[in-house]
Amino acid sequence: MANLKIPTKITGPDEIEITLVRADHHEISGLLRTFFEVFLSISSCILGVILSIEKPTPIHWCFLIVTFLSSLIFLILTLRYYSKSKKIGQ
Repeated sequence: MANLKIPTKITGPDEIEITLVRADHHEISGLLRTFFEVFLSISSCILGVILSIEKPTPIHWCFLIVTFLSSLIFLILTLRYYSKSKKIGQ
């Protein structure tokens, strides 16, 4: 293996600020975001079905409402847990 001597100069700031987050709240926020995206895509698919068929049945509307409300609830919980993870030491 070759031994190379390369002159290097490194510059950086005088001070670096590191924001600490609670790992458990941050991980739960990521999981809830995944559920939000899944339910959002399912509700989009159901909306596409409702718009493409001639006469949607009440079960279509029921599934659309349930998936849309679920995605909204997961979005609210995601934002709540994300803000909780940032409130370390405050």
